Amino acid sequence: MSKVLHDSALGVCQRAMAILRQENRLTTIAPTAPTKVERACYDAYEASRLEVLSSYGWSFVKADKLVRGVAYQEEDGRYSIAYPADALKILKCYDEDGHKIPYTLRGNEKIYSLQPIHRITYIFDEENVDLWPPLVRDALVKTLAANLCVEVTGRVADLQLLDVQKKAAVQAARTDDARRSSTGSDVYGKNHIYECMTGRRNPFARRGL
Repeated sequence: MSKVLHDSALGVCQRAMAILRQENRLTTIAPTAPTKVERACYDAYEASRLEVLSSYGWSFVKADKLVRGVAYQEEDGRYSIAYPADALKILKCYDEDGHKIPYTLRGNEKIYSLQPIHRITYIFDEENVDLWPPLVRDALVKTLAANLCVEVTGRVADLQLLDVQKKAAVQAARTDDARRSSTGSDVYGKNHIYECMTGRRNPFARRGL
């Protein structure tokens, strides 16, 4: 079954087409779209989005999960827990005292460790790119443009320049994300400000409003 993309995908694809100097306006991003370009955008969009998300430990899509219940022990002496259903990339695992512990993965099914895992930090799959920081959205646009270049325009010579722009955009986004995280000024992280911005928390609740 074909995946239904989030509404925000259309704007990203339109910006990517502007970089590729494609003037026709996109109307839909789906496998059954009426034009070849729209179908190409559908085929490349999801892979480009996941490429950007999994390239770094972005603070705005970083989640901490407490492991509930007792992790069971495998025959070879390792402990294992199920891979979180919404996880895209595992970043860290912790023991009950909050110390990082080494781990191994088996696909997207199990996380293994020689010690019981009590908490994990991971990148989750955020589909609504309107909630992404501007520089990360820009990195996605340039990544998508690079991935679509040859198929949409046929200009192989442009690909090298687009790859350079893509890498520069990703690096700029990573630098900005690291700066915000280190100074505590990140409003995109899974924190109180982010919850208020997205309507998931009432900032006046403590005042009875």
